[in-house]
Amino acid sequence: MRKSALILILAVLVLNIALASASLSIRIDTRNPSIGEEIGFDYAFVSDSDVDILFTPTIKCLNLPEEILTVQQASLKAGVIYTGSYKGLMIEDDAITQQCLARIRVSEPFVQVKEQGFYIGGKNEMAFDLKVCKDKACSQETKVFLRNENVYLDYESSIQEPEIRAILTYPDGKTQEINLPTLIKASQIGTYELEATASKEGYQTTTKTEMFGVIEKNAEISARAVTAYDEETYGKKESGNNFLAYLIAGLTAVILVLGIAIYLAIKRKHE
Repeated sequence: MRKSALILILAVLVLNIALASASLSIRIDTRNPSIGEEIGFDYAFVSDSDVDILFTPTIKCLNLPEEILTVQQASLKAGVIYTGSYKGLMIEDDAITQQCLARIRVSEPFVQVKEQGFYIGGKNEMAFDLKVCKDKACSQETKVFLRNENVYLDYESSIQEPEIRAILTYPDGKTQEINLPTLIKASQIGTYELEATASKEGYQTTTKTEMFGVIEKNAEISARAVTAYDEETYGKKESGNNFLAYLIAGLTAVILVLGIAIYLAIKRKHE
């Protein structure tokens, strides 16, 4: 019994030594797919000995969803090339150009990892912002205007001449398609909303929204008058409070001096 157990242990040790010394080469062949194409790569294994392996192929991209990992099995023969392919996600129309990583991880009977980077040809990102200004040069941006004041609507972008579709919604709910840049007269009181979508071949479509308000001129004047009145009233109250404090302090000092004088007079009389 002991002899059989010893033989089994030695067999296991020999097998482990053989596996540890086994040499496995992994090759990954990638391509750079574009929109409408599938992400994937080809792989190949070459071992110098017969071995069964478990491995997991994956693709990781910064701006694409994580894939479900699937463990696969391969029976390798010494010196024989074992090939396979891995298929990933389809590149959607809104995908952006980015770098991805093709990866093979062998987990059994030993751990070995092979990685290779590649790019997917999506759309480039577009920087796009709306501007609401008081002047044509847009040197002064603001979100509040007086009634009947000029409002200059403009945009800035990282690319030249993007195609822009802009919709302006008035305080009364009316909508109007406008061109940017443009000038409007702030004739309605309330909140305006500007929504614009910028697009161009090869770039990701971007939509931005800006809101601005229009108030009556009298409202601003009234607000200033109320503020001035409050400041004047507060100043008068503060002055009155200061006079009362000085009066109380003076009376207290007089009473204190009289008290001391009376005390000294009584003390001298008893002496």
